[in-house]
Amino acid sequence: RNHVVSQGVFDPEENGIWLTLGAAGSENPRWTCGWRSGAGKNWDYPVSADHPSAWQHLALTFDGHQLSIYLNGKLRHSTDAPIPGPLQKNRSLIIGAHEWTDRLTFGTGFLRNLRVSRTLRYRGDFVPDPILKADRRTVLLYDFSIDPGLRAVDRSGNERHGTIRGAIWSEGQ
Repeated sequence: RNHVVSQGVFDPEENGIWLTLGAAGSENPRWTCGWRSGAGKNWDYPVSADHPSAWQHLALTFDGHQLSIYLNGKLRHSTDAPIPGPLQKNRSLIIGAHEWTDRLTFGTGFLRNLRVSRTLRYRGDFVPDPILKADRRTVLLYDFSIDPGLRAVDRSGNERHGTIRGAIWSEGQ
């Protein structure tokens, strides 16, 4: 539950992008997927887990006009939205936490892998692949089930490795 991915800080002047998955059945407006754009308007939608004891596949897509959110391969929400940002290139992509103006707040739950793509992967309902693979469209790919440690190894081939801080490793579900 809570922050899966975020970029940007909680600041009225900052634009950001985030994926947050809430507890099953939750209507908490803080558990949303989306982004802030332009004059600080949020383009987001609340998403809660389907099956709290099973892995969830969460995808946020943008085709240049439509923001779409999929959970476990099923479209949950789609709306017209502007391009996210502008984002600040000096901001880190944060996985498993959210950066407030003065601190990080950490989420709870399990994260097996994360893929960021340069093109639209899903245009409708799909069957999620339990093992994400890199291809020419992949910007970065982390698989946290391989080599848990202090370094997030980018398996896309693009050398966007990261540093892991404060993670508690588990066998997962």
